[in-house]
Amino acid sequence: MQFLVKQMEDLWFGGYKGVLLGCHRNKEDAAKLNKATGQLMTVFSNYLPNSLETQIKMILDSASLIEKEQLATVLTHLTGLPCSSKAHSSISSRIMQLSKVLNFGVSTRDTTVLVLDKSIQHLPWESMPILRAHPVCRMPSLRFIETGLMRLDVVEGAEEPCGVMDPQNTYYILNPGNDLPQTQTRFQDWFTKEKSWRGVIGKPPTSEQFKEALTASEHFIYCGHGSGGKYLHGDDIQRVQCQAVSLLMGCSSGRLNVSGKLEASGVVLNYLVAGCPCIVANLWDVTDRDIDRFLESLLHSWLPSNGQTTILEHMKDARSICKLKYMIGAAPVVYGLPVRTKKCS
Repeated sequence: MQFLVKQMEDLWFGGYKGVLLGCHRNKEDAAKLNKATGQLMTVFSNYLPNSLETQIKMILDSASLIEKEQLATVLTHLTGLPCSSKAHSSISSRIMQLSKVLNFGVSTRDTTVLVLDKSIQHLPWESMPILRAHPVCRMPSLRFIETGLMRLDVVEGAEEPCGVMDPQNTYYILNPGNDLPQTQTRFQDWFTKEKSWRGVIGKPPTSEQFKEALTASEHFIYCGHGSGGKYLHGDDIQRVQCQAVSLLMGCSSGRLNVSGKLEASGVVLNYLVAGCPCIVANLWDVTDRDIDRFLESLLHSWLPSNGQTTILEHMKDARSICKLKYMIGAAPVVYGLPVRTKKCS
């Protein structure tokens, strides 16, 4: 899996991989990038026309993440200069010099929202090297993004639009099939000690309890098989007003199925139609021990964050805690838009 995501990045994007990066949150970093781009365009104006400014800015922004051969290839593609030419060598060297001065990372950038075609949505894009430490989420279409943004509350001091979730208002469904004893042992004491949390342990929830989890709580944790669709069908989910950030930790809970020429379909899309602000779900089957490690790490790091960071910024460390960092760690992805926890008063 690690080889696959590296090949996706290198063969499909190559020197253009910077197109996946979000804008800089820090205004000073953005200003430095604009200034450096202007300087580069001015010095090499004979080879870099104004029409290439956007592409050169993107390459300069991501130069520290691009291999030397990839940079050479993309410069030849854009300018027509052969790699052996003096001008090509000068531009490449200047880009690398400016990149070292700028020293940009990926952790201080805005969120990248992926709108993926049905033929590629099953792939773990978020685990490509350039995106693994980057805040990334998925949406099925631009219209879903627009609708999601309209539903968001404005968070004072936030760098970008995001939802707000009160971790005290949590509902959990833990081991509903009563066949995941290790998962129940890992989480039962913790969940039951949270006085404001409600939930069901070791038995199937009723459809009304499942609806309550989605509509009356702001945070929903599902630790069972699949997505829980056997307890509340997708059509019924679409009919409720879902306000809970939902963590669906079952096997293939986030998988979208494709049939012929029809668009992809899956339970997570039902959640989005119902208004769910954010869903963490798995693209494929996972082992209970590793996905439990993922969930435990995610909850321990994100819930106490006091509104300082979104859930997306905690995904990297949670994925890395898995023993199978790519076979299992790459399975959980985020559908929806970024969500922060509510600040404690």
